[in-house]
Amino acid sequence: MSSASPAPLPADPGPEIPSSADPPAAAEPAWVPPPEELLTYNAKLGLGLFAVYGSLYASFVLISAFYVEWMGALWAGVPASVWSGFALIGIAVFMAVLYGVLARDEL
Repeated sequence: MSSASPAPLPADPGPEIPSSADPPAAAEPAWVPPPEELLTYNAKLGLGLFAVYGSLYASFVLISAFYVEWMGALWAGVPASVWSGFALIGIAVFMAVLYGVLARDEL
């Protein structure tokens, strides 16, 4: 090993030369909150889709509770309750994609 000392650190550039660690003086904020109208539109859209899905799910539960023989009927060898459960999952995925398409990023 050599006995040479490590290289000296560079001098402080001073106040006139900006450092890479300093933020730019006129930098805009990284995130700006969306306008209230946009939040209202997206909230109403989400609540509307939730109401539609909630009513479909409530119908499924009520039919399952009060029409047991209908939910036990076989369609292609599979009970209607299984088909309707898969339909509910498919509808939920469709509605999520629909919300993603209809929700706005900007006015």
